[in-house]
Parts: sequence; C-alpha cells; structure tokens
Amino acid sequence: KPRVTEIHVRMDCHGCVQKIKKAVHGLT
Repeated sequence: KPRVTEIHVRMDCHGCVQKIKKAVHGLT
C-alpha cells in the first residue's frame, strides 16, 4: 500500500505543478 500512496502523491504533485504553471502563465 505504501507504494500506491507514493504514486498517488506523485500524481497529485504533478497536477499541482501543472495548475501552478497554468496560473503563472495566465498571470504572465
């Protein structure tokens, strides 16, 4: 289960990064 949690967290982090990039791009 720990592995699944790591993958889930990684996916969440990746999604957050994409959202941040989109937000920064929108502001810029």
